[in-house]
Amino acid sequence: MKTAVAIRILGQTLTVRSDATAEEALQVADYVNRQLEEIGRDRTVDTLQLAVMALLNVSGSYLRMQRQVRADEQALEETLQRWLMRLESAGQERNNPL
Repeated sequence: MKTAVAIRILGQTLTVRSDATAEEALQVADYVNRQLEEIGRDRTVDTLQLAVMALLNVSGSYLRMQRQVRADEQALEETLQRWLMRLESAGQERNNPL
C-alpha cells in the first residue's frame, strides 16, 4: 500500500507516494540531500545541474553495486557447484567401495 510522505529536498517540501515506509522515504531524502550538498559544496551550479550531477553519481554507484552483486552471485554459484560435485563424488565413492 502506498503511503504519502512529506520530504524536503533542496529546501522544498515535496509529498511523495511510495511503497516504502515513511522512515525509508525520509532516509532516501536525507541521502539525496547529502549528495546534493556534497556536489554543490565546491562549485556554483544551478539547481537543475546539481540535480543531474547527483543523479549521475547515484546512478553510477547503483550500477557498480549491481555489477558487484552479480559477480558475488556468480562466485557463490561456482562455489556451490564445486561443493555439490564433491558431495556427489563422495557419495559415489561410499556406494562403490573398492
